[in-house]
Amino acid sequence: MKKKILLLFSIIFMVAAVIIYVKSTTSAAHNERRAQFYRIQSALENFDGDVAVYYKDMSDGFEFVFRPDKVYPSASLVKIPIMACVFSAVEEDKIPSFAKKIKYAGRHRAGGAGRLRRSRPGRKFSVEVLTYKMIVESDNVATNMLCDILGLGYINQKIFEWGLNVTDMKRWVMDLSRRDRGLENFTTAREMGWLLERIYLGELVSKEASDQMIEIMKHQKHRNRIARYLPTDVIVANKTGLMRNVVHDAGIVHAENGDYVLCVLTKDIPSSPAKRLIGEISYIIYDIHKNKKEGTLSKAIQ
Repeated sequence: MKKKILLLFSIIFMVAAVIIYVKSTTSAAHNERRAQFYRIQSALENFDGDVAVYYKDMSDGFEFVFRPDKVYPSASLVKIPIMACVFSAVEEDKIPSFAKKIKYAGRHRAGGAGRLRRSRPGRKFSVEVLTYKMIVESDNVATNMLCDILGLGYINQKIFEWGLNVTDMKRWVMDLSRRDRGLENFTTAREMGWLLERIYLGELVSKEASDQMIEIMKHQKHRNRIARYLPTDVIVANKTGLMRNVVHDAGIVHAENGDYVLCVLTKDIPSSPAKRLIGEISYIIYDIHKNKKEGTLSKAIQ
């Protein structure tokens, strides 16, 4: 596996070298966005690892996808639709306000990411604080507390109403006993991408809610995947996912030459190489995107 990962890294670096060379030649070569994405596709097809990619340029609709409909365990990417459900519940008065306090109980306890698990039972936290911690710190206790007040039925109902056919929530996060019985939460790169597009366009829940969701994701603390190799001044609103055998990242990249959505999902690749791989794919796509010609190459590559 290590040799295969190193081989893909080598191919991706070769693509980067081609792009750098293109920059030094004629401006016409900058318009070869399609050919450059085909090189990424070819590299991924020759890689034995399990990777899915969804990229969409929000300024002209250009897409690049690779295995976009392959089903993966969602890990913490499920926290994006949960966040949207919180905003929906507040607007529908299912939750009276973001100031509503929820009491931390033993049933909410979960290992993994976040610091709320160290809190004493009985302590109360506002919905606003829990939503922020769920996304920014990927706090699993915060997630379970929000799932408790929303109910899995409500979450899955909203996901269905939004038109997602694969993404669902069958169990709370880090519920290992249910996971071991085969109950898993799933998603795809395309559905996560579509959800982020609707948020970006202000079409999920409401424009105000969508803007607030993006603002929360901009504070994401885990920057070791999509944002890993990007310039520090590039703003990324993202949510990562990490659990046994899966490493993901999905986000909105606010780039100099127009904003875009990028989702990269991986499975059965060791955690550290998978994070670097997502970072490499993100960097190459950012470089291609930065040097595109506006208004050209709007047809999706499948």
